[in-house]
Amino acid sequence: MPPDWHGLMKPWMMAMIRCGENSLAIYCVGVLLSFVGFVILSQFSTTVVMQVVIGISGIALMIAAASLMTWASKQDRPGPKLF
Repeated sequence: MPPDWHGLMKPWMMAMIRCGENSLAIYCVGVLLSFVGFVILSQFSTTVVMQVVIGISGIALMIAAASLMTWASKQDRPGPKLF
């Protein structure tokens, strides 16, 4: 991959980079969210639409958590910006 590749600045790629920077915390959030998703599916509805909604919501929540963790870490110690 060339060092000046502009694909790194795409929003979907930035989300993956943030999740990778906080991989252990995002793993823990994912385990918690999968349990919550299981409970919701078992108590309310097990349709395919509900499974897709819960899956997309979980991914969005993990991206939001990773973005919040990255933002908080930048507030704690200012330094050079990588991306």
